[in-house]
Amino acid sequence: YPKSLIAGLNALTVAAWTSGPPYWVTGNKYLVAAQTTGTAPHGDVFALYQPGENNRISLWVRNDANSSGATVSYNNVWDGNWHLIVGVINKSPQPGRQPIELYVDGQLVASRSNVNAVPDLSNVDETWGVQVGHWRGSMQWNGLMDELLILPYAATDEEIKAWYAMGAPFYDP
Repeated sequence: YPKSLIAGLNALTVAAWTSGPPYWVTGNKYLVAAQTTGTAPHGDVFALYQPGENNRISLWVRNDANSSGATVSYNNVWDGNWHLIVGVINKSPQPGRQPIELYVDGQLVASRSNVNAVPDLSNVDETWGVQVGHWRGSMQWNGLMDELLILPYAATDEEIKAWYAMGAPFYDP
């Protein structure tokens, strides 16, 4: 996806239905990621990924200028069923919301209040843009994915719950 999709946003929502990768396979697996050029090794980052061979989904954000990063995670998510995974970042969250939020199946499962870690994605790396199903050409998701949404605002709790209530995507195993 082109970098212009998310360039200069103060808030971002990324959502996807997925059955998850095989969590016992070694290495990180990235569902969606975006990275700016910046201080090695990462610059500013937004990434929904599965760390290592853990049965976990994580949202990792990093702000290079502030030298600040944060990760929120949810354990025991992959059970062979489809799940709605949503990551929300917002530099100016509404009252009662956090700058960094992770939702699974319509429910807020983890959040962080560190607004300094919210990335500035105005200079997303030209080579990679917004990466779906991998990180910089490797660390593939290796799982099914459907109904990817990339939105230029922080979705509300009500919106996220409504997406989940619509049900799993059409899939006939």
